[in-house]
Amino acid sequence: RFSVNLGYLDALRPYAEKGLRMSSFYDLPQKSSMGGVDIPKGADSLLETKLLNVLEELQREGKFVGGQVCVLDKDGKTQADVVCGTLGGLRSHIPMSHDALILGYSTTKAVTATLAHIMVRDGYLSYDEPVCERVWKQFCPFEDPPPKLHRDLKMARDEVEQRWKWKREITLRHILNHAAGLWSAF
Repeated sequence: RFSVNLGYLDALRPYAEKGLRMSSFYDLPQKSSMGGVDIPKGADSLLETKLLNVLEELQREGKFVGGQVCVLDKDGKTQADVVCGTLGGLRSHIPMSHDALILGYSTTKAVTATLAHIMVRDGYLSYDEPVCERVWKQFCPFEDPPPKLHRDLKMARDEVEQRWKWKREITLRHILNHAAGLWSAF
């Protein structure tokens, strides 16, 4: 993509992995915050079996190292709770657990955007209402910026006031279109 050859990383990988495996970090015991995890009563064993079959198939196809799937009903009761595989990477010798922390990166963006569109459709949100007015008051809780903010940010007072004004005008439409300018609005 950037015309950069990173082939040397492949050559270094076995040495890096060997060093990490020899470190004390590699075999640290995994502490479970949940104690022993039991399948909740009322869980749908047919659903769990289907989910586990899908995860195992993905693993056999090499598309999946390990993961967790938990399905809740509308009342918050667990219908299925399945884990499969390992933690992957340098932790591939450690089985996946129900309480393992997994980096999701941006996987929630699509779900969040879909829910926002549904909430607009159903009248709970508006695309063009500033989010700080009703939806997320803590985002920009005051009409004017805090008096010492310009000093703390080492910026001119008028620039802070301009950015604060913009922040108070940010709408759901801006956020969903990646046009909120949050990198420069503090």
